[in-house]
Amino acid sequence: MSRISRWVTPLFALGILLSLGIASATADDAKTTGSVSGTVTGADDKPVADAHVRLLPPMKHHSKAAKSDDANQNAADSSDAKPKRPQPVATATNDSDGKYELKDVPAGDYVVVANAKGQGTAHDKVTVTAGEDAKVDLKLEKHAGHGHHADTDQKKPDSGNSN
Repeated sequence: MSRISRWVTPLFALGILLSLGIASATADDAKTTGSVSGTVTGADDKPVADAHVRLLPPMKHHSKAAKSDDANQNAADSSDAKPKRPQPVATATNDSDGKYELKDVPAGDYVVVANAKGQGTAHDKVTVTAGEDAKVDLKLEKHAGHGHHADTDQKKPDSGNSN
C-alpha cells in the first residue's frame, strides 16, 4: 500500500495543477476574444441558407502621396506583384435559417462580408469586444457586375454622326 500512496499523491497533485492551468488558459482566451453572429437575408428579407461569411481586417485607406510611395516601393520589390487580398480572421457558412456565428475572434475592428451564389453580397463594419457577442445582420444585394456599372455595360446605338 505504501508504494501506491507514494505514486498516487504526486499524480493527484499534478492532475490538479494541470486542471488549474487549463482553466486559467480558457479564462484568458475568453478575456481576449469575442464573437460575431447574425442572420443573412436576401433582398426579399427572407433568410438565405449556405451563404459564405468572412471576417476581414478593415481595409486601410492611404492618401495619394502614400499610395504613390507604396506603388514605388511595390514596383521596386516586384514588378509582377499584385495587391494581396486580406486573409479572413474567421469564416463560416450559415445554416438554413440564415444564422451564422464566428467564434474566438480577437478583439478589434473588422469588416464582416457575406455572399451567396445568385443572391449577392453584403458587408458591414463590426467591433469585436473581448467576452462579448457582436450582432451583425446582413442583407444581400445583387450588384451590376464585376466592377462595372449597369449603365456602362450597355452600348448605345450609333446615331450615324461621326463628328
